[in-house]
Amino acid sequence: MLAPTTTFVPETTIRAMTVSDIPAVREMAMRIWRQHYVPDIVTAGQIEYMLPLLYSEEAITRNLKEKSHQFRLLYCGGKLAGYIAVEPRDNGVWFVDKLYIDVDIQRRSLGSMLLERIITELSPRELQLRVNRKNYKAVNFYFRHGFCIESLHVLDIGSGFVMDDFIMKRVL
Repeated sequence: MLAPTTTFVPETTIRAMTVSDIPAVREMAMRIWRQHYVPDIVTAGQIEYMLPLLYSEEAITRNLKEKSHQFRLLYCGGKLAGYIAVEPRDNGVWFVDKLYIDVDIQRRSLGSMLLERIITELSPRELQLRVNRKNYKAVNFYFRHGFCIESLHVLDIGSGFVMDDFIMKRVL
């Protein structure tokens, strides 16, 4: 029988995001999207169309200030390793808008740490999210964390691109 392998994870910390963190989050998002999504999930053209819409400095600032998103940043060994952003909805429901871990260090329970931190801090009644139907790794991650598929949603986002997603939820 083979001995189980362990993966070293440096000391981790999680903290709230501030406006001064926006450049680092933007850089990470652009790197992750280009590594993870292309070519199996969406096209490079759609990535380049969507990144400015979701990750411009103005878009992130608007999420932080006007939409009251709660961002948490995860650091491993002092380096930004991932982030989560959730948006409040009605009646204790929170929408998981973003959850990303650096591609090079995925599968080390870091996404789970961020998700559990949000649950602990915000005590939501329910979490909802949308995830690309072809993003099998993410869909399976959410299944493992108690989410179920609520519905399918196809959204025309312009310039001939669509988002083809599952809407998932977890009741707590």
